[in-house]
Amino acid sequence: GAGAEAKALDLLQHLERPRAWLPIDVSVEHLRQAVHRFRDLMPEVAARAYAGDFMRQIEIALPAETQRLLVFFPGSTLGNLK
Repeated sequence: GAGAEAKALDLLQHLERPRAWLPIDVSVEHLRQAVHRFRDLMPEVAARAYAGDFMRQIEIALPAETQRLLVFFPGSTLGNLK
């Protein structure tokens, strides 16, 4: 989920010109707070949150200028799959 935004931030800071961060989480309020914190730290990167369960199909609209895509699935999430 988006609770790993600190890990995502670390990763994005090492990429050349990241364009967007698209976190997914079941908690709308948690997403709202995470995106707010993220925008304060990396205002040049678009942040568009998706509320939902990533174990189900989610339609995600990628930015039009997307040339390459990196999917980050934090290992801490795996414990929730038991």
